[in-house]
Amino acid sequence: MFDVNSLEEKEIADLHLISAKRCKFYLQCYFRARLAKIDRYYLYLLSQEATKERLSPAELRYAEGYKGVIEAHLRATVLDELPANVQALDERSSEANMVPEPNLNIHVFCRALTNIGTIVTDEDRGVLLDLAAGSVALLPYRRIQPYILSGDLELV
Repeated sequence: MFDVNSLEEKEIADLHLISAKRCKFYLQCYFRARLAKIDRYYLYLLSQEATKERLSPAELRYAEGYKGVIEAHLRATVLDELPANVQALDERSSEANMVPEPNLNIHVFCRALTNIGTIVTDEDRGVLLDLAAGSVALLPYRRIQPYILSGDLELV
């Protein structure tokens, strides 16, 4: 694999190999978590054009394929036995919401990439926070979503 001439070079090569394995492990964890979220919220992600645009082409194919497999399974096992008015998997009405949605009120760590200024973190209590470039904060996702989508904030 490596052409090493001394013990020192072998140790350096081993450290590089360990570092590469660590990176591979973290990437696998990231992709596994992302696929788990797609599995959980596939109907929500596929129902809105804005969320579809945030998926990679491979993730979009995966979500559509997953939807097809789940729908086929549920039709074969359960849905065909139910009354027609409750067979829709993607129904959103005042009586029943069959599409699970992510909790946008969950708190997340974020880092400001630009000087954002003052944002309202809690309207009920009137809590304001000044976010300067480089500052890190724990805030409700719903409050910072526009800044993340515009690239002014990043999740950490």
